[in-house]
Amino acid sequence: MTQNRTSIHVCALVLAAAMIGCAESTAPILSSSRTPSTASSTRPSNVAAPTTQPVVADTEPACDPGVYAPQTRSTPRPAPLPDLASPRGGWVALLTPEDHLALVSTDAARQVSLAEQGKIASFAWSPDGRWLAFLTSGGRLTLASIERSQSVVVSERAGLCGVTWSDDSSHLAYLHDITDTRQSYGVEVCLFDLASGQTTTLATYPRPGAGAEIAALCDQTFPAAWPVVVEKVGGSLHVWDARTSKLIVSLDSVGAYSSLLRSVGACAHLWLPGAKGILFPKPETTKKGIQIAGAMAGPIYPVSLALWTAGSSSGPTTLLEAQERQSIWPVRWLPDGRLEVLMTQWDKDEYDTPAKPEHLEYRYYQPSEHGELFAVNDGDLLWWMGGGLQQRLSQAGLQPAQGELGHWGAASDGETVAFSWVWQADGREQGAVYLWRGEGEPVHLAMGHDPQWQPGQGQP
Repeated sequence: MTQNRTSIHVCALVLAAAMIGCAESTAPILSSSRTPSTASSTRPSNVAAPTTQPVVADTEPACDPGVYAPQTRSTPRPAPLPDLASPRGGWVALLTPEDHLALVSTDAARQVSLAEQGKIASFAWSPDGRWLAFLTSGGRLTLASIERSQSVVVSERAGLCGVTWSDDSSHLAYLHDITDTRQSYGVEVCLFDLASGQTTTLATYPRPGAGAEIAALCDQTFPAAWPVVVEKVGGSLHVWDARTSKLIVSLDSVGAYSSLLRSVGACAHLWLPGAKGILFPKPETTKKGIQIAGAMAGPIYPVSLALWTAGSSSGPTTLLEAQERQSIWPVRWLPDGRLEVLMTQWDKDEYDTPAKPEHLEYRYYQPSEHGELFAVNDGDLLWWMGGGLQQRLSQAGLQPAQGELGHWGAASDGETVAFSWVWQADGREQGAVYLWRGEGEPVHLAMGHDPQWQPGQGQP
């Protein structure tokens, strides 16, 4: 499970953050004296070679709508990287204060810097943990093989609004920037096949001019069988068929950039198990909205939880209907199949200053075979679930007087959490990354932000 900090994968904010360097800083008071070292390590002899290696085209793929990329090379053109062989417990990938990519072992004994790749706008592990995709602020999208310590460039003109993996790690979806080419502005949604090296275009999103908001990919894996979901800034979800490059459905939703969704680690949609449908927050625009002074987006309407069923000819079904001043957000699926939902409630209809909902409550549901939700108990939760991480930080008195919880996520053992604490200093955002199991003092891993665990590596 991962939680997105406010700026990552948001076009304008990511680009702005990537272009600002960060001065040297020290960790806030919740850190321990432990700091990472730069000790080197040799590759274990038992590391298996990957079964597939991307094949890169001689030229940048044109990525024309619905057409495969130009003929690919039969021999890949990998570039060497420092030794990336996974340590015991796997890597924690993060961004340094300078927004460079680094890999740190969980005991802080190894740290591999990829600063030569430049400033990073976003990055994402493949679900199997064998690949790390990263996007520079200049638009270069690169795939790094952890097993071979090599990289290949997928695109030199990728859009800065996210990359996302298929759930079987076979495909990478990204945005291809066509601004200032073909006398137009916009992006194309492209799908890169790791086995063949071919790139397919699913959709083209034009925009009226440079800098206009357009579309984004959600930081969530998509079913390898066929669909890719694109979140439009205007508030809709577009589901594209990766096999036919056709739009399957457009769903009225809250869009990709709800700050509340990012604060709890939620996407603007969740796939049902088996890719049978999509759960998404649906705004109730016929009900009275919350008015906040200075809010450019207009009223904040109640949000219900809706379901689109794959293959259905009818429209979405409302599963949990929101009342006035209320919103219902899908957060995550728990390992035992329960759905975690966040319900928020406002106290007033109007606010004179920027505000957030006063009441937050987590609830849990079990889906039926017929697409219904049944309320279940909240027992047997891991310590960080249901707002537990925030509560324990507060109860332990570990929250500094300034700053806030940034991007965080749990390791595969379900017990250890990597989180970043971010704050402003001299007009710049600073951050520190910690590991914690909910008790004692968090272990300071490194200065930086946006930690992501390498999947499938066992207990840290």
